[in-house]
Amino acid sequence: MSNQAGTAGTLTVSDNAAGSPHTASLSGTGIAPVAGLSPTSLTFASQNVGTTSAAQAVTLSNTGTASLTITSITASGDFAQINTCVEHW
Repeated sequence: MSNQAGTAGTLTVSDNAAGSPHTASLSGTGIAPVAGLSPTSLTFASQNVGTTSAAQAVTLSNTGTASLTITSITASGDFAQINTCVEHW
């Protein structure tokens, strides 16, 4: 399945039996995780060099129809990240 929308198709078997070709209707809906971040941008106030700013939160959500597997969370540049992950069911 290549998408989350419903899709349809046909299975066709051609052979030397009476009634060939034989067909069966196919339908299904794909499932996939859909990751989203909120907010998608953070701005930090000016700060003295060598000090740590107040933490800001970003929420990762999965609005898809399958489990989302997190493989890593990193920050780049002069920024660091901490994980205070909470599972919401």
